[in-house]
Amino acid sequence: AEFCFDAFKELKVHHANDNIFYSPLSIISALAMVYLGARGNTQSQMEKVSYLHWCKEYLECAKKFYKAGLEEVNFKTATEEARQLINSWVEKETNGRIQDFLVSGSVDVNTVLVLVNAIYFKGVWKTAFKEDDTREVPFNVTE
Repeated sequence: AEFCFDAFKELKVHHANDNIFYSPLSIISALAMVYLGARGNTQSQMEKVSYLHWCKEYLECAKKFYKAGLEEVNFKTATEEARQLINSWVEKETNGRIQDFLVSGSVDVNTVLVLVNAIYFKGVWKTAFKEDDTREVPFNVTE
């Protein structure tokens, strides 16, 4: 709960007048996957975060309960193929709603890790939006 509220407060600071839709579970799961590959200073810095508790069984549990896993790719010798593989996963997981997530040149031989998570809202609103009150605007990814 502490993480959820802290993350929301931080997002609200940078997007005070925006609607915010985020998944704390997705964020914490993504950080857990990054931590599994962290070593040295990065690992020790991540260990200092008070609301993250890590265990060796994380990968097994992530796969069993969340169907989350790691895919090994080679950014050194197959950069474009890796980018396309990631894009195809995102497109599949979002039922085609997000295409070309990683644009050409967004990964290169210096890329070590790309962490991707897919989420979209699929629900029925209590009060539907009036079509006249909606408009198309660019979508921005909050990092």
